[in-house]
Amino acid sequence: MRVRIEESDMESILPDSPLHRRIMAQIAEEVLLPGHKKYLDYAKENLQQDGDIEFDDDAAVSAGCDEGAYVMCWKWVSDEEAGIV
Repeated sequence: MRVRIEESDMESILPDSPLHRRIMAQIAEEVLLPGHKKYLDYAKENLQQDGDIEFDDDAAVSAGCDEGAYVMCWKWVSDEEAGIV
């Protein structure tokens, strides 16, 4: 896949803009390896805990040398846990 982006387009693709979400969805669909999707699907179905550990639909998956992979997630950390309060 090859995309040409002009400098004038940069403002339109800021994170979480509609264009950015479309681009990320397309990349995830075309780039995510079939095996990687299985790791992500497993993580979302078995490990996700709303408000604590969450996985994006286009989360990065890094296959290791061993039999498995790391799946990127969001982990909630409260102010209290971080020692901010």
